Amino acid sequence: MIKRTYSDFQDHLIKLESVGLLRKISRPINKDTELHPLVRWQFRGGVPECERKSWFFENVVDSKGRRYDMPVVVGALATTPEVYRIGMDVELDAIGKHWEQAIANPIPPIEVNVAPCQETIWKEDELIGEGKGLDALPIPISTPGYDCAPYFTATNCTTKDPETGVQNMGTYRAGLKSSNRLCVRMASRTGGAGGYEHWCKYRELGKKMPCAFVIGAPPHVAFTGPQKLPKNMDEMDVAGGLAGEPIHIVRCKTVDLTVPADAELVIEGFVETDYLEPEAPFGESHGHIALEEFNMQMHVTAITSKTKPVLASIISQVTPSESSVIKRVAYEPMFLAHLRDNLGIQGIENVTLHEPLTNLRKVTFIRMTRKANTTEIWRALYGISNFRADCGKYVIAVSEDINPLKGNEILWSIAQRANPIQDIHVLKHRAGGHGPKSGRNTDSTMLIDATNKSTLANHTIPSRQSLNTRKARDTVILSHLQDNLGIQGTKKITVGGPEPSTPYYILITMERGSLRSEIWRALNGTANFRNTNIKLVVAVDDDIDPCNSDSIFWALAYRCNPALDSTIITYGDATQSSGAEIFECSSGSSLLIDATMEGEVMPPLALPTRPFMEKAAEIWNELELPTLSPEMPWYGPNLGDWNDRWEQMARRAAESNYAENGRLTAQQIERGLKPGTPLRQLRPEID
Repeated sequence: MIKRTYSDFQDHLIKLESVGLLRKISRPINKDTELHPLVRWQFRGGVPECERKSWFFENVVDSKGRRYDMPVVVGALATTPEVYRIGMDVELDAIGKHWEQAIANPIPPIEVNVAPCQETIWKEDELIGEGKGLDALPIPISTPGYDCAPYFTATNCTTKDPETGVQNMGTYRAGLKSSNRLCVRMASRTGGAGGYEHWCKYRELGKKMPCAFVIGAPPHVAFTGPQKLPKNMDEMDVAGGLAGEPIHIVRCKTVDLTVPADAELVIEGFVETDYLEPEAPFGESHGHIALEEFNMQMHVTAITSKTKPVLASIISQVTPSESSVIKRVAYEPMFLAHLRDNLGIQGIENVTLHEPLTNLRKVTFIRMTRKANTTEIWRALYGISNFRADCGKYVIAVSEDINPLKGNEILWSIAQRANPIQDIHVLKHRAGGHGPKSGRNTDSTMLIDATNKSTLANHTIPSRQSLNTRKARDTVILSHLQDNLGIQGTKKITVGGPEPSTPYYILITMERGSLRSEIWRALNGTANFRNTNIKLVVAVDDDIDPCNSDSIFWALAYRCNPALDSTIITYGDATQSSGAEIFECSSGSSLLIDATMEGEVMPPLALPTRPFMEKAAEIWNELELPTLSPEMPWYGPNLGDWNDRWEQMARRAAESNYAENGRLTAQQIERGLKPGTPLRQLRPEID
């Protein structure tokens, strides 16, 4: 038998522990109410990225007092870039190139007959009943207070094209319905799941789709799932390229698929293609709760595992998270390589995907050298916007003196260095991408050239002290809107935005549910106040912190369609009226953006609700971990789109009674629907 030299999942854990990046918890931890909220505090409690760790839970229980023999690990793939680097086994600055080489030079796997992942096999009656099959596994609830069931999240879901025989491995969620039934969500949107395309082909053939969920794959394999490789490329081949040797695979026991031989667990079964079952609510990686919709039902035919497996779970939902680190570390160098190598664009220093709250996909920053000419800047802006269907809703070019990791500097650069009429383009007909469902079918992209165009020396960002002298304008403008114009719903005016920022940027805080007409009266009234001609005016809801740039970008990313919710107004001589850096154009202009929620409601924010986070904070303190400094949002607020039915489902799940939810949804299967169809579309009475 050929020996492997690449690490399996448990080898990887040993490496993490050896360098102090694995925290072992021996205290009993409830998988349904405490486990994920405890790890979540690393991301919302003011813990620096360099101090985050992977968590190994040795003593897992549930709300009914059941104890599990199997440990649960969370955050072992990418809690930090260093954790990801250890799993990849290359230097951090070489990861992007390593991916490129692996994709260009794949290494096919080697099939073996005897595999660690099949040391234990459960089939048939061993899968049915309480404490058997899926019910025997300590699968945690990711978002207590909202999730309707425990979910597999750190998955490598394997399917096969029935026409070509090429396998696909994607990271898809799978929620428990019973001891032998899952409900699977494979994205059907533009740029979505390869597994979904396979499902469509099996449906046309009138056959069930073989499927295998791999849990705890070797890191080189696990990283391929979220990477979104070409759909005709077998992820196992690319994983071999990453490892520098063939990955060992084994044939499944009950379905015609192959899986990594060194995985911790494998869930085998068949996915129904002639009917769908209601699935979710669940906290999605876009940062909001995915509400109940019809998705694929999978009947489990076997569970195989190592003799002593470890169950892997992943921190996702609101970013930063483990899933966003996985994407960021690999995506940023790939975007940069596309612009430099494929498009040959000159003058690019780096590409940064905005991570906090916006999940990388929505907002992209390109830092250009001062010598970069206008043509190259705009080639870079268009190049990023077209690189991926689900990335780049806002693409912003800045100069080399701006730190793209500091959102306040980005906002300053937009307000100080962009003349909207000339430096902003909006592209229509963009797919909505990965995000909460809305009534709008399409989205758009805003391209902004916020580079320094002045021949003068670089302007510096104003200090906090200099801005304080301008704060008196806040109340003056607010009084003008409320008293002189009689605008309803205006609550607060923030001049300069997040400090340090710019006096040419104003943020209007509106009461949630304010009329569109009042919002736009406030935007125009502010922009034209006393001929000050502010360069950037943004309206947000009252749950957005006007002094937190990440919160503002979050509102722009998820509550605004640039083509419908922004406008540019022009006025006189730019050099006289703007007050900003001198523009080589004849007129100045202002960008007005409505970044408030459409209507009064959105799905809840995908964080555990407050009681679960508060309980987890108590446990955190009991464990004598570093002092927490909670960052808003640190729990998931209800933003209005939530009903009593979902509240009851979440309560049952937190009580470790997910099976009752599964029994009820099994009675609601439907035929002839596309996966992802909202339940309320067929049954509006549930609201």
